[in-house]
Parts: sequence; C-alpha cells; structure tokens
Amino acid sequence: MRLSNLKGCLPDEVLYNTLIDGCVRCEETDKAKLLINEMKQNNIKLSNVTYSILIRMHSRANEFEKVFETFEEMKTNGVKPGIIVYTCLIQSCIRCKELGKAVIFFETMKKQNIQPDHVVYSSLINGCLFNKKLETAAKYLIESIKSGIKLKSDIYEKFFGFILCKNGLSNASKSSSVEKVYGLLRDKGVQLSDETLKKIINFIRKMNASSTVNIDL
Repeated sequence: MRLSNLKGCLPDEVLYNTLIDGCVRCEETDKAKLLINEMKQNNIKLSNVTYSILIRMHSRANEFEKVFETFEEMKTNGVKPGIIVYTCLIQSCIRCKELGKAVIFFETMKKQNIQPDHVVYSSLINGCLFNKKLETAAKYLIESIKSGIKLKSDIYEKFFGFILCKNGLSNASKSSSVEKVYGLLRDKGVQLSDETLKKIINFIRKMNASSTVNIDL
C-alpha cells in the first residue's frame, strides 16, 4: 500500500526515512526501493539522511555500481554527503579492490571538514593491509593516533602482524613504521598482546644491533 493513499496521512521526508531505514535494517530492500520511488513520484526531495540510508543499503547488498550511481545522483541534486555516505563509499571501494579511490574519498571528506571516525580509519587501514600497502596503512594509523581516534586493538595487532612479516617492507621502512606506531601507542597507554609486544621488542633489538641509531623501547 502506498503511503500517499492512506487517509489522514500526509507522509513527509521524516516518515519515509524512518520506514526506509526500518526496511533496510530488516533486509527488506525491495520494499525500501518502492518507498524511494514513491518519494520521488510525490516530489519529496531525498535528503542527506535518505541518500545515506540508500547508499548503505546498496553497500550492504554488494551493489557497488548502485552505490556510486546514487552518490552521483546525490551530487547532481546538490545534496552534501556526510560521514555515513563517505564511510559506505570507502568500504565499497575497498571491496571492489579500488584502494586508490578509497583514499581519494577519504582525503576529500577531510577537505570538506568531515572528521573521520574509528569506523572510517579502521576500514581504510584494513584495506591498505589487505592490499599490502603497508606504508599507506602506517600513515593512516599514525594519523588516527595523533587525531585521538582510538581503534579496536585487533587493528593494531593486525598492523604489526603484517609489518613484521618477512614478506613486508624493507627493514628500513619497517624500522621507521614500527618505531613511530609503537612509540605513539606506548605514549597513549595502548596495551598490546604479549606475543605482539615480544615480536616488536625482538625486532627493535635486531635493528639496534645492526644500526648506529637506537630505537627507544
């Protein structure tokens, strides 16, 4: 039943958004799409909230082309994207193995004074690690720490797991990344697992033994 056919009911954007969001949460995507079409037919403008829900829906359904099409429609209609939209765009890019585009969206949101949160940083760092872009992962991990964004401990553990493996960076790059990230986490009082801490300390000692520059433990 169309909302506009209900007697005594004048559906507005808020009501539609509430119902569409409910449909998306219950994985009733077909109903959500019908409500979106009804909004358009009734000349009810889709807002940032509406587009955020719609893009999130397509992202969860792995409909990545629809994600980017909806984003373009959003821009065409002059609706400014918020953090939810950028989060979905970044996650969709990573799932499509388009890390470069994910980085562009990330930098764009910062230029628009939208502060990335722990979800955005975690998604981007995981994407960098998965694509073996370890220096880029280190860059954004350091940025998140300096920005006061606390990530889940498994992100830090995963980072050191990748960075310290034999197939990772050169020893010089490893040394720089490990020194910076470990030092910042230590100063912030972030606790790492005993196993990871042992690997870091052994690596640092090895680097100190082969270099005239010492890394603080």
